[in-house]
Amino acid sequence: MPEYEQLICSILRGDVVSWPDEPGVSAEEFYRVSLEHGVAALVYYRLVQSGCDQTWPEELVNKLHNSSMQLSAAELLRSNELQRVLTCFKDEGIIPIPITLPQGYVNAVIRISL
Repeated sequence: MPEYEQLICSILRGDVVSWPDEPGVSAEEFYRVSLEHGVAALVYYRLVQSGCDQTWPEELVNKLHNSSMQLSAAELLRSNELQRVLTCFKDEGIIPIPITLPQGYVNAVIRISL
């Protein structure tokens, strides 16, 4: 596993992780890898939770924070839209049935018209 991914795994496990003080370690590359794996917001949360954010490059922590805020905003919009759609379903007499699909699929809502 490449160095950045090992670092990310340590953070996500909840380990207390200081920023590596080694030549060639790039905050920009770390950020890119965390985005690529879709864990930038979670990395930020874990860093703050452990207090490690104080020892990491400020620019990187700010980028991780911004990713977290963007994800939160997108989730809020999705949640509001879902509430709107569910209200429309209710108004039309459509009963949504939440289901969980096998691993690898997303949760879905099947609507049944009564």
